[in-house]
Amino acid sequence: MPIDDAPREANRILHSQQFIDDPESLFAPLRTHHPVCPVRTSSGRQVWLISRDEDVRALLGDEHLIMTGAYGAGASGTRNALDRNLLDLDGAEHTAVRRLAAGALSARAVSRHRDLITRIIATHAERLPVAEPIELITTFIRPATLASTCTVLGLPEADRPAVEGWVRALLSPRQGAMNVETALEALEPYLRDLVRKRRELPQDDVLSAISSAECPDDVTENDIVSLCGMLVIASFENTGRTIANAVHRFVRHPGEFSRYATTDPAERHVLLEDLIRVSLPEPLSSVRVAARPVQVGDHVIRTGERVMFAFGAANHDERRYPDPAWVAPRRNAPDHLSFGKGAHFCLGAALARTQIAVTLDELARRFADIHLANDRGPVWQGTYRHRELVRLDVRLLPLSQGRARHDR
Repeated sequence: MPIDDAPREANRILHSQQFIDDPESLFAPLRTHHPVCPVRTSSGRQVWLISRDEDVRALLGDEHLIMTGAYGAGASGTRNALDRNLLDLDGAEHTAVRRLAAGALSARAVSRHRDLITRIIATHAERLPVAEPIELITTFIRPATLASTCTVLGLPEADRPAVEGWVRALLSPRQGAMNVETALEALEPYLRDLVRKRRELPQDDVLSAISSAECPDDVTENDIVSLCGMLVIASFENTGRTIANAVHRFVRHPGEFSRYATTDPAERHVLLEDLIRVSLPEPLSSVRVAARPVQVGDHVIRTGERVMFAFGAANHDERRYPDPAWVAPRRNAPDHLSFGKGAHFCLGAALARTQIAVTLDELARRFADIHLANDRGPVWQGTYRHRELVRLDVRLLPLSQGRARHDR
């Protein structure tokens, strides 16, 4: 990237297929030469893109970089509760709404669902063919993730295809026939009705826990519906995309799947965390706005200016992760930024970690290796915010007879 023309070149790459195919083609030169670089969002608004791990971590802890107002008024002005969510809130308001789900999605609470998640994903894995070409995302990763997510959250099985369609329209608007407004107009009343049903007749699921939680006076039903909507949207897509990215990495790095599969299960979680570090599906954060001047190295973000963190770039920062392209059992691996950090740390991180671990463990238990099935290669789509691997043709190689792995 030409040093004298960094902003224009960064913008060109950011909004191109090149970035969707390979975010590091932008992140590597930015980390080295332009760690605080002005770029423009798809709406044309200028933001400062922060790419070094040290700077990202420091700013994530700065209370003067706020979410409120980062996207204008924080709401579209309609009556749709999903127009404003947890990512638009700060301070006491954010804490009050987040607390409604924190208990139901804690690591301890999610661990109660692990056996159920394992049974669901194992049922899907049992159907996988051995040594035959298979498109793994649509035949296994997406349906297994969807089924386990819906069960834990509490979405009725009959409703799942419709909800999946609405969520995909919201996150991948260029790919479907349904537009964003139509999806919002359908998803919001559906969730409101479900929240009311779960409040009247709670079940053993996350939405019931949220709906029946004791709320402060200033937390409204709209806040509850919005929180449930954010969890459904994020859980449906981001976990599956992370798993797909991890499998894609396995097929690009011969021997890595075998190394993962044969690592002692008691130690595999550290290797898993480093795999999550390099497999995050959303390389950029939501936008924040400076409530007062904020120092970043030699640069000052002025009041009212906007900031976006390049989590994908920070996760590959060689200053923190030597030889960052290599997956290894690093001592600092669990402190990656794939789930963010600070007050807005991913609320569903424990559930996502469990689903990713169980899915990869089920593959490791059944297969010796994963190879590309043809020369077609992977297909990436999306935008700089929502990057998605949509096709991955593989062959799942059998274990030698008598060498079945028993990790559970």
